[in-house]
Amino acid sequence: MVKMMGVNLFNRGKVRRCILRVDILVPNHAIWSSLLEYPADGVSYSQLTLMRSRFPSNHVTHFGNGLPYTLRRRAVVDFESVKAFYSKPPDMHAKRRLRTDFIYAALSNSAKLTFEANIANRCDVRIVRPGIRVLRRPRTNDGNFNIVLVGGSTSDGSFFGKGGLYLIDALNRLHDTRIKLHLISNIDTARSEPEGLEFLDSEGRSWTELYKEATASGWLKDHGRVPREKALDIMASSQLAAIPAFYDTVCYSLMEAAYLGTPLLTSDTLFMKEFYGDLAAIVPAPASIFLDNGAFNPRFGEQVRVVKGDLSSKWADIISATVDTLSNVSEFKTASERAMKEFDGSIDSRNHALRELYMEVDAR
Repeated sequence: MVKMMGVNLFNRGKVRRCILRVDILVPNHAIWSSLLEYPADGVSYSQLTLMRSRFPSNHVTHFGNGLPYTLRRRAVVDFESVKAFYSKPPDMHAKRRLRTDFIYAALSNSAKLTFEANIANRCDVRIVRPGIRVLRRPRTNDGNFNIVLVGGSTSDGSFFGKGGLYLIDALNRLHDTRIKLHLISNIDTARSEPEGLEFLDSEGRSWTELYKEATASGWLKDHGRVPREKALDIMASSQLAAIPAFYDTVCYSLMEAAYLGTPLLTSDTLFMKEFYGDLAAIVPAPASIFLDNGAFNPRFGEQVRVVKGDLSSKWADIISATVDTLSNVSEFKTASERAMKEFDGSIDSRNHALRELYMEVDAR
């Protein structure tokens, strides 16, 4: 058997394709697990544990969403935003030490901007946008105009950071009997955040009062936390996926919804505009965790705890106009097809970009 640079050229008369082995440490989230489900052509992933990732290896390594302490590895490190490199990400405190000999793969231009604005070093930062591919299912319609919000948790504040309270407040203003809001979330009405911070609706009431009223009246259905396939089923039976996030995120759930053909509504924040600005209905955000120049917004927490009535009214107007438009069969069909087309081939684009990075690192 003839070998060159560790690659088998011949094996019993058959030419064999070069396989690049990549060790990978992936978070428990669909945006990264899709790397294992749909690997790049010619790439074989070997999944790491956190403990194993700290030991040396000759293999190229891919660290998902941040960098743990590691020794003598050649690596690609992806990240959704610069917060992945802080040990206290909500407050942007305690910056982790970064290796300047790694390649850092930002999942968006916005993520790269926040990295450069908050971490001053000589790191090599590229952009590799995530891809999406899920099982498409038949679209259904029960006669309502169903809006779905994949809304995070109230215990860590992500429900509010994804615009959950503002969305409920705006829909409450509409009194539109066609609309039913479906929440896929982890809501605890006993508290808002670990610190016990209070969130208020536009009438100055605790958010829990508005939530309970909406649930009791029947236009809000809280599904709680559900398996991913069930969440995708709900998305496919909805006429609008609304995640008007104020956080820094690529919002993978919006990508999933678009891939399934569900039109979108989101906010005008830095990250959301980049991914969905030409595709979604856009509502103005009360604040963003990062400013337009990528710098961290230290007042973000206080800016989103009380719903502003005038802003909620603007949301209501935009949502009402969107519902009217999408209630037209031909308009919905056009929006649905445009949403699906946006992310067709995104997995292939991501895989091509990653494979190029892996080969560059492997050649070092």
